[in-house]
Amino acid sequence: MIGVRGEDEGIYDSVGDGMGIAESNTINLRYAYKFDNTEIGASLLSGDLEGSGCSVGDHNAYAVHLKSNIGKFGVMFEYTTYEYDLDDNSDSVVVGAYSFHDTIPAEATLYNLNLSYSKDVTFGPITNLTFYNDYNLMTDKSGSYEEDTMMNVTGVAISAGGIYAYVDYIMAKNQPFIAAPWPVILTKPTIV
Repeated sequence: MIGVRGEDEGIYDSVGDGMGIAESNTINLRYAYKFDNTEIGASLLSGDLEGSGCSVGDHNAYAVHLKSNIGKFGVMFEYTTYEYDLDDNSDSVVVGAYSFHDTIPAEATLYNLNLSYSKDVTFGPITNLTFYNDYNLMTDKSGSYEEDTMMNVTGVAISAGGIYAYVDYIMAKNQPFIAAPWPVILTKPTIV
């Protein structure tokens, strides 16, 4: 779901009537080259945006990535740039998922760096601990989004049979999902 805001809508409101936009004629390309324990690659997304049955602009995104494991150490890096080029020159767009809507810059550049270390253990049912640090930065945002958005997640993934639990310590700035002005500790158990 994509859209543009009406004059009286808040940044988390759903898109108003007639303001919805859909992706159409979109192409996604991805190329990856793997050697040893390393993968490098690039991705491209390009397509039209339609609203009320006619074209209202286009959208593009480009990315390069690296993923590598050296013994028990892991590293992942991704650089991404995207743009929603709307005919009305909007500096922001509405995106939504899981009954939640947010307003984001119409264009921005993102950087992601993840470092990890995996340690096999024998501690009751726990068989593995993977320690990680995931750093994300969003820059070069369009419109009134002048300040960069940053989020750093330090945590451990705990494996016990078919149960995986993540314990995260999150620090963020201008991140809409982490509204607290202080670091937050989250746990996310997952059963597979």
